[in-house]
Amino acid sequence: MANISKIKKVPIDNITKLSNRTLAEGDSVLGLLKPSGGTQVIALYNFEDQTTQESGASDWNPSGTHSGWETDTAVVTGGGSWGNPASNGNTTTDGWNLGFGSTTSGGTGPTGALHADLDGSHDTSGRYMYVEGTGVKDDRVCVVRTPGFNFSTAMNNTGNDLNLKFWLHQYSSNNSGHNLYIYIDDSSTSTESDATLLHTITDFTEYNTFSANWSQKTVSLNSYRTTDATHYIYFVADGATTFRCDICIDNVEFKEG
Repeated sequence: MANISKIKKVPIDNITKLSNRTLAEGDSVLGLLKPSGGTQVIALYNFEDQTTQESGASDWNPSGTHSGWETDTAVVTGGGSWGNPASNGNTTTDGWNLGFGSTTSGGTGPTGALHADLDGSHDTSGRYMYVEGTGVKDDRVCVVRTPGFNFSTAMNNTGNDLNLKFWLHQYSSNNSGHNLYIYIDDSSTSTESDATLLHTITDFTEYNTFSANWSQKTVSLNSYRTTDATHYIYFVADGATTFRCDICIDNVEFKEG
């Protein structure tokens, strides 16, 4: 039997009753198991309360619920270069932008942020984090860093799985988009040579139009469940060949279980 994760679009993790019966952890109804062991979202960021910044020459300034995120090169890399993961000769490190609706470049990007239904569809009034391709593709590597987390103390049970989950959109009308590199480090200031590369995404063929669905990606953080240290995630965009290279991320979460 296939694994069932939702009933009437409600994640099983969030179901507390079925046919007016209250479910306890570990209960099984018709073979459906109510998860146990402290499943939780450690942190979730959807960017809705952030100030829009859609100029490639100026980075998003995180605030409020997103304090702890960082796009300032002086902070992220200590003022130096991140590095050049795409090996294309780019030498300048830059930050990420904060988008609203469509991106400002033609022939690239989504029509809006991820819809609150989390079904991959678009919300034209929503906000998301992205790289503005215009003025960036020729010489820049774009880096944004999350707040830090000590997963060994944040988790209910370090025997559970730990994952970084986020939704991605990268439509380019000529298939020339940025590659996405995801790094981790126990320092709030890092570079390509110091951080550990967790995951690379180079195939964006699923985004064949502005309206193509957002796609959720999962990166395992299981190797860091029991380490008593604060870790930071670095999202790095590099490797585009034209201005039609906007790469967009929404609904970033650290999830246990």
